[in-house]
Parts: sequence; C-alpha cells; structure tokens
Amino acid sequence: MRALFLNGLALGVGLILSFMLLEGVLWVVGQPPAGPFLQSYDGDRFRLMCYRENPSGDMKVDLRIPAVRDGYARRMAQTDFATTWRATPFCNEIAFNSRGYREREIGPKAAGVCRIGALGDSFTYGHGLAESAPFPRRLEALLRERFGDGRFEVLDLGRGGLNLPALADWGDSALRQMDLDVLIYAYYLNDGTDLEGLHEPEGVTVMMRAGWTRFGNGTGRTSVGERSSGFPRSLRIIKRMFEQRRLTHATIEYYRWVHNSRNWPKIAAFIARMKAAADARGTRFVVVPLPIPFRIAHDYPYADVHAAILADLRSRQIEAINVLPSLARYDDAALRLHPEDLHPNSRYDDTVARALLEEASRCRMSSDSVPRQGRPGS
Repeated sequence: MRALFLNGLALGVGLILSFMLLEGVLWVVGQPPAGPFLQSYDGDRFRLMCYRENPSGDMKVDLRIPAVRDGYARRMAQTDFATTWRATPFCNEIAFNSRGYREREIGPKAAGVCRIGALGDSFTYGHGLAESAPFPRRLEALLRERFGDGRFEVLDLGRGGLNLPALADWGDSALRQMDLDVLIYAYYLNDGTDLEGLHEPEGVTVMMRAGWTRFGNGTGRTSVGERSSGFPRSLRIIKRMFEQRRLTHATIEYYRWVHNSRNWPKIAAFIARMKAAADARGTRFVVVPLPIPFRIAHDYPYADVHAAILADLRSRQIEAINVLPSLARYDDAALRLHPEDLHPNSRYDDTVARALLEEASRCRMSSDSVPRQGRPGS
C-alpha cells in the first residue's frame, strides 16, 4: 500500500511539474496570444488598419518607425492611437473619396474610355490591403499594361460590411451616376445574410477565429482579438481548438443552408434586379463569385455551392466568371492576409484580377448595338 501511495504521489508531482513547465514555455513564446490581432483607426476620410503580425508581407506601414508613428499620431489625435498602437504595429492606410468609395474622385468619363465598376463587400474594397493591391486596382493596372493608359479605368466600388439588399441599391446608384460600361459584382457567400429569413444564427462567427471578440473600443478605434483571462494558457489553447472546430462546422452548415434550393432564389432575385438595371443602361453585367480561402485547394467545403451558383446564374442569362480554379492552385496560407483573418491577401487579389483580364477587356461601349437609356445622374 505504501509503494502504491508513493507511486501515485510521484505521478501527481510529475504531472504538476510537467504542467508548470508547459505553462512556462507557453509564457516565454507568448502563446496563445491575448489582446487584439487587428486594430482599425478611423481618421478624416481615411482608415488605418493594423495587424499584430505581418506574415503575408502586405502591410506596408511600420509603426515601429518613430517618424511614421508620429505622423499618424498627429493625424489621429482624437483617437487613442498613441496609447494602443504597440499591439498592432503593421498597417496599411485606406483612403476614401467624398462619396465614401476607396477610390479617386470620380468625374465624367473621358471619351473613348471603357469604365468598369467593381461592386462588392470587403473582399472587393481590399480589407487591410495597400492601395495598389485590391483586385479592382490590379485589374486596372493589367488592362493598362496591355492596352495603354487611355483605354480602361476600373473603379473600386466595394464597401466593407455591405450585403444585399444594400449592395443592389449601391449598384443602382453607381449605374445612375457613373456611366459604367461594365459592372462586375463580386459575390461573396455572406452577401445574402441580411435578407429576411437568412440572418446568421446566434453563435456563428463567420470571419473571425473562435475565441476572438471585439473589445476595448476607444474613440475612433475598433479592436478584434481575445481578452486576457484567468485560464491557464494550455487550457485556453484546448478550449480555443474545440471552439474553433464547433464554429467552423456551424459556419459551413450555415452557408450551405443559405444557398440551398429554397433560399438561393431569394438572393438570385436581387442579382437579377441588378442585371436588369444594368441592361436598361446598356451596361454589361458580370458576376464573379469569390471563394473563401478556407481549405480552398483541398476539399473546399463550398465547391458544390460555387458550381451551383455559376450554373444558376448562367441559366438566367447572367454572365458569371469562375475564378476558383485559379485560386485553388494555392493553399490557404498563401492567400490569407493574416492567419486569424480569412480576408484575402495581395496574391489572392492579383490572381482574381488575372483571371478576369480577358473577359474584362471585352467592354460594351456606348457605340454598341444596345443603346443607353438615360444619362448619368438621371
């Protein structure tokens, strides 16, 4: 009995020491990280989006450089930037025009120019990316490389967080005011989730990693990350792993449900409305379903949904371009801006732009057989 007790005691002490050693190692390496992985600061017609790390190399502004940091501190004196920037020092600045687009000021279209508008959500406007990186900017650069500077312009009409039906209204406004020759709608799988009966169920986190929450907001700042807690680090890792698995499964099932045979027609009706509005003005309308960089190269969970969307749109005589094969050549890490964020990086956007290049160069100009009805602003 004494030997059994001593063996049990030794086992218990060994487990406690191993646990303490593991906790010490996790503390030294800073895992799991607490605090924000993303902070977004809003200034006067610009936004500074900052990440904790820069694994993709896409973040071009380094706040660790005093002169850079001091410049932003002066521009954002109304925020708590000066006391919070250290958590997320790798940034990009996003500038907005007077209409709220991430775009230069939009004037009348020059003669002989094919004007293309790219409509969508944060995947289109370039969440976190440098000015030249979003796919509308890359598409414009590629078109100008091939055809010269005076032939094409591509307008980035994306707006972060915008879904249907607001996206359809946004498109109608662009068609009325901007004299577009082509309207590209970059459809993302959550675009229909604001429609009646299709809202996200409680507990489904679509874009962020399990365990990440918005917290600690100051004036003009939004933070996304994980609060510090009293749980031991090893238990936090285990808890996050199980939570991530649960939410991943729930998100996959939810997106598939949104696009089933009963719900997809609700979304398709708004896309058809956009097509009709474009047709009425002689504007070519093209839909580009944008895949999520999640298991994209192997066992993509939405492959059948993606194929069904393309088939249904084409059956409705709506042009649709498939960019999934081009993106599926890469693994997820090669296409993500940050490991904790499924938003795409510059490689993703460049790949999309190159996949669109040939089709985008077929521009329906005002001299085509389909007459334009009305003038910009009418």
